[in-house]
Amino acid sequence: MKGFALMAAWSAASLAAPAIEAGTDSPTHLKDQPCAGCLASLPAGDDPAPLLVVLHGDGESASGLFDKWRRLTEPRGVALVALACPPTEGCRGSWWRWNGDPGWIDGQIAQLGKRRPIDHDRLWLAGWSGGASYAGYQTQRFERTFAAIVIHGGGIPPGRSDCAATKPPVYFLVGDHNPLHNLAVQLREHYETCGQDVRWTLLKGADHAGEWAALDRLGGSILDWLQSQRRMVLAASPATEPGAREAPAPIVSDPKPSRVSPSRPPTSSCSSVTRGSAGPPGFALLGLLVASLRTFRRSTRPARPQADGARRLSVAKKW
Repeated sequence: MKGFALMAAWSAASLAAPAIEAGTDSPTHLKDQPCAGCLASLPAGDDPAPLLVVLHGDGESASGLFDKWRRLTEPRGVALVALACPPTEGCRGSWWRWNGDPGWIDGQIAQLGKRRPIDHDRLWLAGWSGGASYAGYQTQRFERTFAAIVIHGGGIPPGRSDCAATKPPVYFLVGDHNPLHNLAVQLREHYETCGQDVRWTLLKGADHAGEWAALDRLGGSILDWLQSQRRMVLAASPATEPGAREAPAPIVSDPKPSRVSPSRPPTSSCSSVTRGSAGPPGFALLGLLVASLRTFRRSTRPARPQADGARRLSVAKKW
């Protein structure tokens, strides 16, 4: 009996060992970090980890998008943070309506780096719906930080028509039955004009709910693509020496002056879509409004394209 008891104890210990070892290799989940409403998944280890930053849609929390992406990132040892648009900074649930300083996002990445070393050459940004539109509108600023950008189910043309100094590749996952699909097309045209690598995955017949569902099927290949992207580093210049001010990005003339970017229109139907439901009423009216804004802008487009962003914001506040 004594020998049997020893064998049983040894067997129990041997079975328990793998569970303990697996636990040490499992990712750490953080809630309300690095900010209120934010969620993060950090892989085990001390080596700098690649990081995917995801931005939710209008009226949504960070949790839905976090759950979709973490199923893909965790098996690969990729860190993930789903940021919540910050009410303390004046956001009311919509990244593109808030249109706050992208420096706030840089700050959240820095806070996360205090918990786990981050590889800043492998930072990637993925926006969904309203988050994708914010990423597009502020793209020149995000292109300084991220090695690649994913536009999923949203996107609007940038607030300025100049090209960023660094030009990371961009992946689109969009459906042609999204009522505002033409805005994603205009954003793609901006990147193509700037000579960037654009991956265009068009979901034929997909509406906004179809765009959301497509991530389950295509998310793995998107993450494969992201993992092959590293941040481009510009050659050092006097303007980028320590202590010097950053040189402004070069202004590039728009070769398509007839292309019009509407004044921060609402994104796809994120605020009222419950997966599989139809979009909210009023998209026909929005289409007419966007068309009117296009006609107005063609007749009043200023000589300096970089001034467009300020005028758009002024018009948008009247909506």
